[in-house]
Amino acid sequence: MIEISLSEEQESLRELAARFSREVIRPAAASCDESEKMDWSLFDKAQQIGLTNFYISEEYGGGGITDCVTHALICEELSWGCAGIAANFLGAMGIANALRDFGTEQQRSSYLPRLAGPGYRAAIAMTETGAGSDAAAIRSRARRLADGSYVLDGSKSYITNGGIADLILVFATIDPERKSKGITAFLVERSNVGFKVGRKEAKMGARAAGSWEIYFENLHLPASSRLGEEGAGFMIASRAFINFRTIVAARAVGIARAALEYASAYAKERKTFGKTLLEHQGIAFKLAGLATQLEAARLLVWSAADAANRGLNTVQKASMAKLFATDVAMETTTEAVQVLGSYGYSREHPVEKWMRDAKGQQILEGPNEIQKLIISRHL
Repeated sequence: MIEISLSEEQESLRELAARFSREVIRPAAASCDESEKMDWSLFDKAQQIGLTNFYISEEYGGGGITDCVTHALICEELSWGCAGIAANFLGAMGIANALRDFGTEQQRSSYLPRLAGPGYRAAIAMTETGAGSDAAAIRSRARRLADGSYVLDGSKSYITNGGIADLILVFATIDPERKSKGITAFLVERSNVGFKVGRKEAKMGARAAGSWEIYFENLHLPASSRLGEEGAGFMIASRAFINFRTIVAARAVGIARAALEYASAYAKERKTFGKTLLEHQGIAFKLAGLATQLEAARLLVWSAADAANRGLNTVQKASMAKLFATDVAMETTTEAVQVLGSYGYSREHPVEKWMRDAKGQQILEGPNEIQKLIISRHL
């Protein structure tokens, strides 16, 4: 017997996130997108009610919610308000999970309470100009010295929060010839001498979540800054990618839902040829198809999250969820713009923003062409 239902706790947390998104995020979304800046007072408000640290253990000051379906529920609701702002709220999730799975007790006790608290920002730095989907091709170099410490040199690009983060999980290679087996993870603090911030990227969408180039020049790190063993970085990154593909899929569902709701409401009010748009079969059937795809996308997300809860191999499921949900978001937002016509093309209405935000989801955490490659390899 298959039962698809949410617990009282999940429904309560979902409503908490939905109310915050409706009352706090949505009113600020347009201005954050226009200015391409995050209003960090929103983060502080979300932190106070546990929406930025729910995934961190209670031992370290977080909400202690390990259930992946709940993570997806909260992410969908926050992204309904604004995908860029939601990305800022969940920016520490990848590092927190990596610390939980691979960190020493000293590393966890040092960083997790700060990540759970107010005003502490985090980033993950894997992508480079010549190494995006091919993570094994990264060139940032970590040289181990005789005393066991490291010197880090290199650069990263398109790093969300990279220019403002207090803590960055950096992936570098100890030997380029070893390819993926040489990649090693390091915990780098903004205060480290040799850490430099480059230009902020001018992006098409999710503009509340800033992306930067960052540089490491003769940056010295103690051995205690290494996360996991030498050469374990690729495994750490791969696990993070799998987890975040499900989160990106949930984010896409939130974007698609926002656009579908807005287009449907508009279609109920706008009249042409003596009837509302929704009374025209061409529009009604279009929205019906989008609603069906949205429901299917959400169920794929829940399926991937449930598999993660049960400790199953979620590589294929996470890629399926990410592929389908982000494609649904792109189609739904595009059609929402079409339903509104010239109003949809106008920045007076939010559907054009959601269309731009949706495009980014097809690229994040491995573009959808890579997801198809991963899925095909698991057939």
